[in-house]
Amino acid sequence: MGELNLNTNGKIHGHTDFQNRVTKSNHPYMLRSPSTSRTVPHNTHVLMQDFGTTRVNQGGIGYSTSDGKITFPTTGLFRINCKVNLINEGFLGNDHQFYPKKNGSTYPTDHLYYQGQPNIGAQRWYTPSYLDICIDIDNANDYVQLYFYQNSYNSETLHGSFGYLEVYLIG
Repeated sequence: MGELNLNTNGKIHGHTDFQNRVTKSNHPYMLRSPSTSRTVPHNTHVLMQDFGTTRVNQGGIGYSTSDGKITFPTTGLFRINCKVNLINEGFLGNDHQFYPKKNGSTYPTDHLYYQGQPNIGAQRWYTPSYLDICIDIDNANDYVQLYFYQNSYNSETLHGSFGYLEVYLIG
């Protein structure tokens, strides 16, 4: 067993106290929101690179609006939680997909927790789609990009508001 030495104020390096709170100011966390709308044509896989507004960013997670790449400051298990909405009432088809690619390859579905919004079969106000996954980042050069596909037989537009992209290190 190791030994834990506390400063006189009960903190370790000024980041931890023992009154039900642990602060992690350098823990990788990013929260972004869309800065523009995106049209998704029928039967087309579209790269999502629209999360141009930074809400919170600490610990070195990167995001590029030019190629939609999410980059990571360290290896580990990361959670990616994302939501997009249609700009108005609409239907995304029977096989719409909101999915990640890691280093250019579709991430294997047996390696992730995926929660896509099921289609209800009719138009819904600001129809949402969710992506909620855990991805192993095992190399410092790994990156993730998000893609959206819909087959409604029309072009559909994703709203420039009402969405988010959240990425954080689990461990």
